[in-house]
Amino acid sequence: MKKITFSILFSSIALFSFATNSWTQKGDVGTSGRKNAVAFSIGNKGYIATGSATGGTFLGDLWEYNQTSGAWTQKANFTGTARFAAVGFAIGNYGYVGTGSDGSAVKSDFYKYDPGGNLWTSITSLPGVPRRSACAFATATKGYVGTGFNNSTPLTDFYEYNPSNNTWTAVASFTGPARYSAVAASVNNKGYVGTGLSSASTFYKDWYEYDPTGNSWTQKTDFGGGFRFEGMAFGLTGKIFAGTGYDNASTQKVDCWEFDPSANSWTQRADVALNTYRRNGAVGFSIGSYGYCATGIGPSGYLKDSWEYTPLVTGVEEFVLKNGNVHVYPNPSNGSITLGYELLKNVPATFVLVDVFGKQVASFALDASSRSVKLEASVLNGGTYLYEVKVEQRTVATGKILIIK
Repeated sequence: MKKITFSILFSSIALFSFATNSWTQKGDVGTSGRKNAVAFSIGNKGYIATGSATGGTFLGDLWEYNQTSGAWTQKANFTGTARFAAVGFAIGNYGYVGTGSDGSAVKSDFYKYDPGGNLWTSITSLPGVPRRSACAFATATKGYVGTGFNNSTPLTDFYEYNPSNNTWTAVASFTGPARYSAVAASVNNKGYVGTGLSSASTFYKDWYEYDPTGNSWTQKTDFGGGFRFEGMAFGLTGKIFAGTGYDNASTQKVDCWEFDPSANSWTQRADVALNTYRRNGAVGFSIGSYGYCATGIGPSGYLKDSWEYTPLVTGVEEFVLKNGNVHVYPNPSNGSITLGYELLKNVPATFVLVDVFGKQVASFALDASSRSVKLEASVLNGGTYLYEVKVEQRTVATGKILIIK
């Protein structure tokens, strides 16, 4: 085989927009379905714990998601009582789970999970009244829990958790109407809370931003999907994604909406689970550049499935192409060919070139510190070649290169 050489043309810190606005099914969470669980992520792992299952059974198990394999592995059981409608969040290398109902009482106790030691530790309980169906989010250094239901009254109070001294501090109460079964998520060190209900006939679609710096709430544009409760949400790529749940007509939903804080606007995105499994009581979380929705209850019962969302991300205008934002030029060619690309971060990326018979003629890694490489096509025989670009083992671009001799 003739030798093919590559050279770096120029360097810059770069971005790469790959795959767009799609959901992919991943492994099941355990062996049975659940709803009203909690979820959080630490590093490149996701976690789901607690919830309720068939027959009114309350759960206390914990499952860890491996993004590379798409599989879930059971970890140490939650050490509080088995429960549903609790809250969870993560700060740094630890996850935190608390509140909820164990069937005999609503709770205010809280626990810290250490994935390194696979251990749970009791921490200071949430102040205020015990509650279930509250909401929670976290910034880089603090956790926030508020709203919920104490089995008689919907709530508005909010509390900030400081892991450095294991203390809770009351912060500004939520300024919307009291509620429970709302959704919450955070991006850019701000929290977002919205939707939910306060009675069997009073539902909400409003949306609020919490700024920890000023300890203040600001109402934003209403959730794009309308009235909703028991939905899911996660923060990803500077945006909030929210959806699923029940609407005010008790219809289970499968939609997903993207909130852009800078524009204060909502845009509908691809339906969760390929519009197959409508659900409420699902959970959402994110890992790196991907979002996840899992579990819940649908028309046919409790669900254990999990789905990965790849967002729509646009790159630098020069590289906006339909096939994964990879630019090959000149094409056709009888000399050098340049492959232009941009990577969001330093992740494993590979370029593979094969002939029309499927024989590999070249394969090399793409470096995030560079945004183009040069292929000396003059050493190739004339004909058609097929290329594929993979990022984190995903095919993000394919195309043809024509060599003219």
